[in-house]
Order: sequence, then C-alpha cells, then structure tokens
Amino acid sequence: MNDPLNGLAVLLRTALGTRWEYLHPDIRSRFTLGAGETCQTFTGTMGEVNRSALGWLIAKLIAFVRILPATRARNVPFEFNLTPAQGAGWIKERLYRFQEGCFQFRSVMSIAANGDLVEQFPYGLGMKIKLGAEDDKLYFRDNGYFLRIGALKLPLPHWLTVGRFTLTHKNIDHENFTVEISIDHPLFGRLFYQYGAFEQSRVSSRAVREKITGSPTSARSSLPFPAVGKFHPH
Repeated sequence: MNDPLNGLAVLLRTALGTRWEYLHPDIRSRFTLGAGETCQTFTGTMGEVNRSALGWLIAKLIAFVRILPATRARNVPFEFNLTPAQGAGWIKERLYRFQEGCFQFRSVMSIAANGDLVEQFPYGLGMKIKLGAEDDKLYFRDNGYFLRIGALKLPLPHWLTVGRFTLTHKNIDHENFTVEISIDHPLFGRLFYQYGAFEQSRVSSRAVREKITGSPTSARSSLPFPAVGKFHPH
C-alpha cells in the first residue's frame, strides 16, 4: 500500500476508506503517479497570502520551524513538490517565491501504526489530519497537534497551538485546482489565510527529486528537517 509508484493517493485512499469513491475522478488521478513516475510538481500562484497582526508575531516567534510565512502578499508564484520519504510517507515541499526571497516549507505525511494520517514538521512538531471528501473538494483538517520527543508523542492543547487548520482542495478541471488555507485560533480568531490556483507541472520526476534531495541517484529522501529525537513515521 505504501509503494511510492502509487503516489500520495495511496495515503489519501487509506485515510478516507470508502469515502475515497466520493472524490471527483480528477482529484483521485491528480495524486496518482503514472508509469515510471516517482515524484510530482504542482505550480501556480497564491493570489493571497495573509495573516493578522498576532499571526505575524506567531510566525516570527516560530520562524526557526519554518512552517508559516510572516509576509502579507498577493500573486505569489508558488510550487508544491511531492517526493517519497525514506521508509514510508511523502515529503511535501512548498516554495513561496516572495519578492523579498523564497520561503521553503517542508513536512512529511504518513500513516501511523494506528491508522491516523499524520504530518510531521521540524523539531518534533506534528499534526493529526482528518480528511473530508465532497465530490469536487478534498478537505484537510487538523485533528490535534502533538510534539514528538524520541518515542514519546505528547498531545498539545489547541489553545497552545496556532489554531484550527483547514485546507480545501477544490477541483476545477483535469489539470487545474484551487487551494484555500485558513488557521483559526479558538481565542484569537483567524490568524492566517491563503488562497491560490494551481496546475500539475510537466517537470520530470528526476528533476523534482534532484531539486528536493540534491541527489540524482536516490529515489527516497531522508527526513528533510531537524527532529527532536528520532523520527518515527509509524
């Protein structure tokens, strides 16, 4: 089930179960790799990258983790890369090409031993993800944050996190889709908002892998960021 040649679709199908069939065929095929492919790239423009004043402060305070840009901007060129991680899961790389420079954000998505879909960020921070499927929409919602220290996984209360994360992937046609991201804190309201339009790039799998891993020969990458203790994808 975790064969990288099947793409991110394997993780999504596992997490959704029978709800996978509710998804529009364009979305199902979008994250399914074709013959000979091992990586994917999606390109487009973030029409809006926004945050509140408190969001700016939070982004600055956790800048070492590199998961949230503190910048406000419009029409930002954006690139999203998927490449297989070592052992299991997928490395997700986002590149925001702001006028003042590129903001790179990486994470690893995998299925835990208990069946949870999880996303691991730098320095042990992680998020359980609950998927939703509604024809032309695929929803990613956080189902709780955690901090991993070695083999320990400590749950974090929502008030101590950046807030409720929601990403909506909406299909436009076979090649095009939009993404809307919001982060809403239970006490302080909306802290971050992003919206963009994208399409699948024709960049070769080899070029994507070399760009992310720096190696033309390795089909799988090691964990692409610092962890607290050893990373356990399962």
